[in-house]
Amino acid sequence: MTSTARIVRCLVLALTALPQPAALLAQDAPARPVIQFNGFSLVPPPSGWGSQRTPNGMVFGKIITEAADPRRQAPLQSFVLITTIERTDARHLADAAAMDKFAHEELLAPARNRRQSVVSAETSAFKLQGTDCIRFRTVIEEQPRDEVLVLSGAGIVCRHPEAQDRAVHASYSERHPKTLAAKPTEAEVTVAEDVLRSITFTPLK
Repeated sequence: MTSTARIVRCLVLALTALPQPAALLAQDAPARPVIQFNGFSLVPPPSGWGSQRTPNGMVFGKIITEAADPRRQAPLQSFVLITTIERTDARHLADAAAMDKFAHEELLAPARNRRQSVVSAETSAFKLQGTDCIRFRTVIEEQPRDEVLVLSGAGIVCRHPEAQDRAVHASYSERHPKTLAAKPTEAEVTVAEDVLRSITFTPLK
């Protein structure tokens, strides 16, 4: 799988790799001052969110509903925000049209997995600090075992202004069993959108 494919699929993969509830809540997100990464910076969520540093960015998470059954390893409802920068094929980031085409192909890729189906996927092009970006929104259903999970999310992928082969990706998503009466997550979406708006491109090292 290419780096860019991994970037777009993070919307799904970050949830399946979500830390256990205890680990997720073991430490709050960093204090509010700007966090610097190689190629971008952001203002993290406020306290109450768990966080985990990754080689190229950071994952933030919040448990919305704990699982009543102790045998269940994952929370019933969770919310995850991921940020990263990845090297990818420059052809996929050449311009807004190329980015839109590739994003659509990758966003719809889970449909080829018999355990996943895309309920909806849409993209739109925009500029952020003068560089091409794609905003995406998806709803995916997944059946890893004996229940159907609903994953709803949105995010952005931007070409770094200094490099044609670097993509900055930030996305958030909420996951819950289809049979669960999910709690509203408007507050978490507002926080996630604030983080996306805080992203600033910085020099690459």
